[in-house]
Amino acid sequence: MKTLLFREMLLVSYLEKKALRVKFNPKATVIKGENQTGKSSVIKSILLTFGATPARVHPKWTGADVRSLVKFDVDGRSFALLRHGNTRAAFDGRNRLVARFGSVTNDLAPFLAKELAFGLRLPDRDGKFVALPPAYYFLPYYLDQDDGWTAQWSGFSKLEQFANWKKGLIEYHAGIRGNTYYEAQAAKLDAEADLAKLDRKHEGLKEIYDGLRDRFEQAQFDINFDAYRQEVEELLQRCERLRHVEERFKARLTALRNQREAIKTQLDITNHAREEARKDYDYATEVGDSDEVHCPTCGAGYSNAFAERFSIALDEDQCADLALRLRSELSDVEAKIEEEVRLARETAMELGRIEKLLAKREGEIAIGDLIRQEGRRELREVMHRDLGSLEAEAGKLRFTIEEKAKRIRALDSRDHRKTVNGAFQDHARRFLSQLDVSTIPDKNLSKVDGKFATTGSENPRALLAYKMAFFHVLRQFGSAVSAPFIIDSPNQQDQDAKHLERMLRFVNEQRPPDSQLILGAVSTSGIDFGGDELVLTRKYSALSEDQFSDAAAEMSEFIERALRDH
Repeated sequence: MKTLLFREMLLVSYLEKKALRVKFNPKATVIKGENQTGKSSVIKSILLTFGATPARVHPKWTGADVRSLVKFDVDGRSFALLRHGNTRAAFDGRNRLVARFGSVTNDLAPFLAKELAFGLRLPDRDGKFVALPPAYYFLPYYLDQDDGWTAQWSGFSKLEQFANWKKGLIEYHAGIRGNTYYEAQAAKLDAEADLAKLDRKHEGLKEIYDGLRDRFEQAQFDINFDAYRQEVEELLQRCERLRHVEERFKARLTALRNQREAIKTQLDITNHAREEARKDYDYATEVGDSDEVHCPTCGAGYSNAFAERFSIALDEDQCADLALRLRSELSDVEAKIEEEVRLARETAMELGRIEKLLAKREGEIAIGDLIRQEGRRELREVMHRDLGSLEAEAGKLRFTIEEKAKRIRALDSRDHRKTVNGAFQDHARRFLSQLDVSTIPDKNLSKVDGKFATTGSENPRALLAYKMAFFHVLRQFGSAVSAPFIIDSPNQQDQDAKHLERMLRFVNEQRPPDSQLILGAVSTSGIDFGGDELVLTRKYSALSEDQFSDAAAEMSEFIERALRDH
């Protein structure tokens, strides 16, 4: 099975001048520390980098404006993902910019869905089937210390943005309905959308052609102009409406192009300001820590204290942040311009088609071609050819829809569903016993979406048993790339020492041997997880001043690459 492995994470607060470098062992990384030392904030930052926002993030961590960079591998291919404010950027194994993302849902989600083979699609509030945000990918792999130990399938914010998401997500991750199912479903939905467009076009053309055909069947060479006046007037009215639509497109395009130029101007000013701040900082750094530096232009003396140099560096960082936001805005405006141009082109084509039927001559409608017998014959042929072509294309689409429907039914196999649920039941029953949980009804073990909620100190152990059983099923039947198992603070609901040690030993012994584990805990009860440990010792400060210089320098290189044109 293809796997996602975390290699390293950089966390930098330019505001506090602190940083932390975390190297992830491919087998296990334990982040230890007493309460309030920042274990959970460090773990949550992995997911925040990927656009998966945990339900709760400590306000002090948010206030520190921590920038993050996660280096990771997907089935041997190396990447890095930068989170800089609200902007993200992806880099390849040679640290070359691959893409920038201004929006998690619209930009980052499709990119990660492709790289992680996360093929699940669900309808948004408008009924359009879209790629899901990264939180839905990481949900089965994450036990959050705040919400993950109280309820199944929780831990991230804004999960309700998709209605009725839970059943489809559970069945997808469990492999009951995998990527091939959703690929067939997407192809069927695309064909249905194309057929609906084709049917509307066919209906419109047939309405026009039927009106003309009825008149042609009754018309002779000496056809009376009045017999066609009503039909032609209707076409003229439609022509006029399309012209009004065309004018509105022109107005919107003008406004969007003006907005684009304004953003470009702002971006030029911001980049210029950033370059000037960089030059000021470089000059101040060259002269060292002397108390006074003289302006090379006028000779006046100015303080060269640390505070002044830090202010210059902060100005540069703020300009970089603004430049990223302006680039994101510029990308959005250019996308809108492209859409407006496409719609305007379609309107112009429709207008041109109608205008070919209408010719003005001295204030009167010229229909000389229509009243010629040969013209009537040619038009009838065009009518039959157009409608026949649309009907043939519609027939192909209906065949595709039926074939995809058969494929979907075949992939949604009752036998396969039974196999997956059976495997889950076997794991769940065994794991609940190992964790000393006896209050979950046996009927709740029969399906992957069974309820494992109970009370008191048993509840976290029951949820751990469910998560591990589901993890095994996911690894056996799932079709997406498998992610690391992330567990934050198992000691919940006042576990006694015996049960806490049992939970930790269970995690170590029952997780798949080739899976990567990231564990946050106050203590590991002496259990060796076979990897590395990161020990945090300072209250309210997971980041360190000692690591700032090197980490900030590396982070700044990635930020600089993200600012360049791709």
